[in-house]
Amino acid sequence: MSYDETVIADITAELPQLNAAALRSIREMIDQLKQNEAAASPKNGGPASPTMNKIPAAPKPLAFVGENLTLEEFERLTLKERAMLKRRLKERNQQWLQEKLSALAAAWVMVIDGEVIASGKSIKDKPRPPQTVEISQRLGKFPFVFVNEKFITI
Repeated sequence: MSYDETVIADITAELPQLNAAALRSIREMIDQLKQNEAAASPKNGGPASPTMNKIPAAPKPLAFVGENLTLEEFERLTLKERAMLKRRLKERNQQWLQEKLSALAAAWVMVIDGEVIASGKSIKDKPRPPQTVEISQRLGKFPFVFVNEKFITI
């Protein structure tokens, strides 16, 4: 059993209620990490040692890591699973989210499969659950709404 298969087996054992789409997202994240590691290796043009990079390479544009679930798949998750999924996506894509929020000067962004499909300048404009469900029905995927923490007041 490969390392990837072992990781997936551990996750499945710990969270047996995960559906196929959630497992697919986890596999995609593992694949993305492998690609990043392979690109950074010396045999693929990555630095052989930290001192060999005299001129920093242009940064690659960040890509959102993860996939949105269908409305049906999302509704099958418990509230705890929904919160965990959103938290994991937010943690893994923190830099990507900050760039998007900053570029749009947005209080929130709505994301489906790595694309910002809506944003707003105020927290008051953030879509409510019925609007989110309607968007999900129209687009076939349940969108995630991420809030710019700079707009949250104490």
